[in-house]
Amino acid sequence: MLVAGGFDEDQLPLASAEIYDPNAGTFATTGNMPVARGGHTATLLLPSGMVLFAGGGLDDLAVGAELFDPNSGTFTATAG
Repeated sequence: MLVAGGFDEDQLPLASAEIYDPNAGTFATTGNMPVARGGHTATLLLPSGMVLFAGGGLDDLAVGAELFDPNSGTFTATAG
């Protein structure tokens, strides 16, 4: 399970991301998002397994969107 973004104690959006393994009950860090996000959407793109993140920045229109690739553990900003 991917856990990405959210808010810190000062209610500022986060760029951090972790993978949760429910069988082991552990978290492992993965690549950070290029843009800090909180209150964003995350949409699983089947069958690729990639996850599309949108919104949730300090300025939703300026942050654009990005994709998480589970195979490489990296986020990439989308064009446009």
